[in-house]
Amino acid sequence: MPALLLSPLVRIAVYALLVLAAAGFCFVKGMHYAQTLQAASERDQAVAVVTLVKKQIVNTDRVVGKYRTVKCDSEVVFRTVEKEIAAHDSQLAPCPVPLWFVRVRNDAISLRPSPSPALGTDDACTALTLTDLARHDLAVIETATHNAQQLNALIEWVATSYAIQKEGTER
Repeated sequence: MPALLLSPLVRIAVYALLVLAAAGFCFVKGMHYAQTLQAASERDQAVAVVTLVKKQIVNTDRVVGKYRTVKCDSEVVFRTVEKEIAAHDSQLAPCPVPLWFVRVRNDAISLRPSPSPALGTDDACTALTLTDLARHDLAVIETATHNAQQLNALIEWVATSYAIQKEGTER
């Protein structure tokens, strides 16, 4: 009954304070809930990023391992061919290559400018042997093969990385 004894102005002030206290309580609870939701969202994003990074690491390791295997296999082939060239070289007498052959070969494979005419006529001999040309061609083919293997590995890595990234963003 003491509330009834309060004047109407005091009663309104008490009710206003109660309403403000309730509104303040709801506001604080609402802010806490919003912060909880934001923290959960940031945690989910962090987990998604860590998952993507782990998948990228696995993908990189897989592609690098595959590239190294292919590279080692091709190294074995090139070393075998080098041994065959050396075996043929030891069985044959040195055979100087005529200048016309070097010019035609260089023009055919667009390797480098052909030897200048100042070196002599087409029938003139060069200091090169067929073994030298075979070794040079093997080195060119080996470089091209390694470049192709690296590009293929890079293409595969980019394609799978894109697929992993796309899969991660579709969640």
